[in-house]
Amino acid sequence: MNAESLRVTLSKIAPLEQWNAEWSQFGPRVCWRFFRPSPQQLGELWRVISSFKGHTEWHLVDNCLVTGFGRTFLALPTTPSQITSETASLPSPPHRQLSQEQVSNDLLRLASQIEDRLHLKTEKPKPFSQDLLSKEGLRRSRGQFEDFEDGGQRIVYLIVDPGTLAVFEPTKTDVMLHFEPFDDEITAIFSDVLGVDLALGHGRALSDSEAEKIEKAFPIFWKVSDYYEDAYLSPREAALLLQECATLDKVAYSSKALRGLDKLLRIARWASEKRYGVLFSAP
Repeated sequence: MNAESLRVTLSKIAPLEQWNAEWSQFGPRVCWRFFRPSPQQLGELWRVISSFKGHTEWHLVDNCLVTGFGRTFLALPTTPSQITSETASLPSPPHRQLSQEQVSNDLLRLASQIEDRLHLKTEKPKPFSQDLLSKEGLRRSRGQFEDFEDGGQRIVYLIVDPGTLAVFEPTKTDVMLHFEPFDDEITAIFSDVLGVDLALGHGRALSDSEAEKIEKAFPIFWKVSDYYEDAYLSPREAALLLQECATLDKVAYSSKALRGLDKLLRIARWASEKRYGVLFSAP
């Protein structure tokens, strides 16, 4: 199958950090991962895919475009906790075998519809390179106060009117961000601080002395580092986190640590500048 037209079109939305087009035992499978796309553009992309009619039905499953007859997986850029068993149902295998020509034709038509709906005709493809994952590349990737998709399990909310009490339930006026460090990025920051590879083998938990060292040196970072727990920062604590991130920035060197720290820096800077609170909300 020829998926080149779709690859070029998608790269106009954001650089493609991963791309793979292959023919699996269940039929064609086209997978990709964007590098920090706009949540709004991503939402419109999923809507185009869900409404597309080709030689067969196409579905988006785990960031892969596959064929089949069944429920559509509509991966809207919201939160993992909002993905229910109903929306996450996998499509059944295709009822009939498609030809290479039919699949290529569908992908070409889909690419054209995406360009039309997202107004990409005059846009140029955005190439991906490892330079984007460097400290400088990450900082240049988006504006300081710009939202983008690069988040994990927790959801970060900027609490617009924080008050004096901790906030663990956002309101409609609060700002939901679509980026936050992944669990392995937090672990990578720990590793760089301690000078050990905590992810080696199957990984290991922090020892008591290692945890104490990090908590003592970076108490606010430690407070938000538990990936499976809610955490709230007052505007003052957000400013302290920004200071801690500046220090961590001199220590971090691994690619995952740099990426996670870049996101923490952005969150802390945004909250500090606007005097917002920050809620790290676990599912």
